[in-house]
Amino acid sequence: MISEGDKLVLRWTVQGTHTGEFLGIPASNKQMRLPVTEIFRIADGQLVEAWDQYDRLHLMEEIDGIPASTAR
Repeated sequence: MISEGDKLVLRWTVQGTHTGEFLGIPASNKQMRLPVTEIFRIADGQLVEAWDQYDRLHLMEEIDGIPASTAR
């Protein structure tokens, strides 16, 4: 976690098992790990904006939503 001025940046990892339908993709029971970066802007002690970034292609490959890329 990094904070400077009115911004807070958080880097964390989601991990779990794909046990139910997600975005129309049936459960694969595969383990997944997904790094996430979030940026928040705070004003007057309140959260006023938020952005997040994660690799959606990687997520779909992890849960067998699409075939793994051979270009990596």
